[in-house]
Amino acid sequence: MPVKSNQATANLFVMERLSLDDRKATILSSLVEEYIRNGDALSSSAVLELSGLSVSAATIRTEFAALERDGWLDQPHTSAGRTPTEKAFRWYVDHTKPGLLRVGTRRTIQEFFGASGLDLSRLLKATGELLADVTRYPAIVIGPALLDANIRGANLVRMGESMVMLVLVSDTGKVTQDLIHLDYVVSDGEVDAAETEVAELLVGFDANNAKARLKDRQLSVAPTIERLVSAAVTAAERSSTLVRDVHISGASRPASIWEDLASVHRVLELLEREATVLSLLASVESGIVIQIGTDLPLSETSDLAVISSSYETGEHNGGIIGVLGPLRMDYRRTISVLEEVSESLAGYFGS
Repeated sequence: MPVKSNQATANLFVMERLSLDDRKATILSSLVEEYIRNGDALSSSAVLELSGLSVSAATIRTEFAALERDGWLDQPHTSAGRTPTEKAFRWYVDHTKPGLLRVGTRRTIQEFFGASGLDLSRLLKATGELLADVTRYPAIVIGPALLDANIRGANLVRMGESMVMLVLVSDTGKVTQDLIHLDYVVSDGEVDAAETEVAELLVGFDANNAKARLKDRQLSVAPTIERLVSAAVTAAERSSTLVRDVHISGASRPASIWEDLASVHRVLELLEREATVLSLLASVESGIVIQIGTDLPLSETSDLAVISSSYETGEHNGGIIGVLGPLRMDYRRTISVLEEVSESLAGYFGS
């Protein structure tokens, strides 16, 4: 899968990337990767050892000064080593490649999907828990919308004298239920007759144009049945526009990931706002997308990175999976996990 950073941000740094020579690129890459591993500022001697460059520590210090001057590195204290800036992380993200997953990690993911016999909602919730466990970051799984999915089953269930429940099952396995309140008493026979007509109008189609199909269809039924059919079709179209299922797992993990307590609280508050979580992943179309810091449509915290991937569910709308972490998250491993999980989800749905 392709790895994409925010395109607008990428364009801003094209000229600066061209001016970052091979030695500076090696130094920056070595420093960022080690900072991701341990979170400590790095000295010139440490970077020299990590980079494998055949130069002196004094040369590394000279390059440090140039990188700091151009906004790639910070020096927390006068006597301290250097840390990467958000600009450095953006450069690293744009140039990084997925890492190799350990055999055990890949086996865990494959065995999960090989053994799953869950309905869609439970499968996606369990997938989020799997992602959080494997990546060790909070995970988000967004289910496919019913909007463009074909309906596999449509049933009417009499719940009372004037109340009927419409139950729809999409070909992606998503189940929706909607109560229909009538202003007249309906019998079991009328519900059964209406169900036959509703199935003819909905099964094998998406719900978008159900009203148009009803208009073109001449129903030879009693008025009470016709009114129930019309109400069911309206309910089906309404159900097709319902908000996607959103599953958030690992919400307790921020305390062990973000060192700054204020950042922990901001991330926890963010995870409680479903609409905001959806907005972070809504721009994913295909492949892996990485958003970091000010790339994100947030003002709460700058120490945040989101890696997300789409997954397909057959011929219809797919969904999105993603993880949230700090700027120093393990990008290479996380990208590989998301690739493996999204491909396994697609395989599960037969895409």
